[in-house]
Order: sequence, then C-alpha cells, then structure tokens
Amino acid sequence: MSTFLHEYAHTVHYRRAGNGYWVEYIEYIIQNGGYGQKNSQGSGIVALGEGWANYLQREFTEDYYQNFRGTPPFTDVLASRNLQQLENQFPNNFVPINTVPNAFNGQDIIEGWIPAGFFYDMTDIGETTPIDDRVSGYTMQQLYLGLQGNVRTMQGYSDRILDFNNFRQQTEVEILRQEYGW
Repeated sequence: MSTFLHEYAHTVHYRRAGNGYWVEYIEYIIQNGGYGQKNSQGSGIVALGEGWANYLQREFTEDYYQNFRGTPPFTDVLASRNLQQLENQFPNNFVPINTVPNAFNGQDIIEGWIPAGFFYDMTDIGETTPIDDRVSGYTMQQLYLGLQGNVRTMQGYSDRILDFNNFRQQTEVEILRQEYGW
C-alpha cells in the first residue's frame, strides 16, 4: 500500500507541474543512477519531488489506516508511525532517505537530505524537536499549489509558497527550510 501511495503522490505532483518538470526529473535520475548525492547538480529537483511523495505517502497511509483504528490493534501503530517518521526526520547530507527503527525515543524516524518532514512541518502546530519548526497552519492544498512546473529547488518552492500566502511566517519558513539543509 505504501509504495502505491508514494507513486500516486508523484502523479499528483505531475498533474500540477507538468511534462517539463518530469522530463528533467527523470533525466536527473537516469544521469545519477538514482537520487545521486545532495551536492549533485540538480539534486533540488529530487529533494522536492521525493520530499513531496514521501510526505503525501505518509499522510495518505495515516488517513487510510485511521479508518481501521482498534480493529485489529496493530493498525493504530500503522496509522501513527508514518506521521511520527515525518515529525522526527533528521537531516543527513550523506543518505537520500532512510528509515531508522526505534532511533528517537523508541520511535521510527526517517533521515536524509530528501526533506519529507519539511512538508509535514509546514502543516503541523510547530515545535522544536529535533527540527526548529515554528511554522504552522499551512494546508495540503497550499503546499500543492507551490508544485509548479518551473519550481526545481526547495528554495524556489518555499519562495513560491510564501508568495502565494502573502509571505505569512516568512522568517519561520526560511528557518525551517534551512533546518532541513536547503
């Protein structure tokens, strides 16, 4: 189910950004044999595309399993685990994205330079562990609107989101992006 939801998130992005973005994205993947390194030229397109897909995958998974809460009990764990991974992402410039079991207070985390947690941190209430996240109140729809075809980097993405939202929480959004290493 998670793989399907991840790939579905890419189709949502494709629908918004169009062919030009995705041709460049696919060319990057082919030239780099996958995600490449954070310092690879053009890695921002992967940070944006995979960050969005990982965020939406986990949101959709949590929503899906929430319908089954308590029947059987393991679905409660599945429903919340995905959002905990986003909430507890640790930036790591040396791996694209990786799940680390029981790494943060006994909870699974994700680590890597693909900033899946960035998107979630834009929508939650804001906190400072482990990322300095003072941003709150953005909606999934507002995040989606920033996925335009000419946006190829996390800097460009955050600039677009701020522009669409009258620069609401500008300083906080910029700090959050920098916390994720972008």
